[in-house]
Amino acid sequence: IQFSGRILISATAFFTTLLLARFLGVELFGEYIKVTSYIMLFMTAVDFGLNQIFLKQHKEDYLDNFGWFFSLRAVFALCLFLIAVLSLLLLQIINPYFRTQTIIGVFIAGISVFGYSVFLSCGAIFQMQQRFFIQALIQFCGALASLTFVVFGMYIFKSGVYIGIVAYALSWVATALFSILFLKFSHIRLHGNWNLQL
Repeated sequence: IQFSGRILISATAFFTTLLLARFLGVELFGEYIKVTSYIMLFMTAVDFGLNQIFLKQHKEDYLDNFGWFFSLRAVFALCLFLIAVLSLLLLQIINPYFRTQTIIGVFIAGISVFGYSVFLSCGAIFQMQQRFFIQALIQFCGALASLTFVVFGMYIFKSGVYIGIVAYALSWVATALFSILFLKFSHIRLHGNWNLQL
């Protein structure tokens, strides 16, 4: 079942990329790839092996300590987001020909760092309870939200300058929201001073 979920995620992402390539054209699609590739560096950093460290040190009381773990990664994500944007602003000062459009794109796509951090943090609970199918389902819902936005965006927006970047950010925002919802309604009771209350 988990393997089938991964296939669905990959297929959805493939169709989204295919539509974007057709709609944006060579130049704008190149800008989309440049921005998302840059942000992916920081998304990789936000992982930092924190799930493994947390679950190893709090194998028995991970539900009690989830609050500070979630908050720690959120602060880490904020720091990485600021580094991503500020480093590009510095590059624009050094190189005046650096495009402002790229910086705006990174600022929008940078929201993905927060979405991914929420997904990873909630994923620690699902990993510990071996609910891997839920993680695959959450990612599929995020990918589907991105594909839906691109399909409707192609007809609504005349200019597609940021449509791909917004779709990318939206996929991880949706993934974060679905992570919290699934955690809330999966009969997983979180203890301690911090709780998921919707």
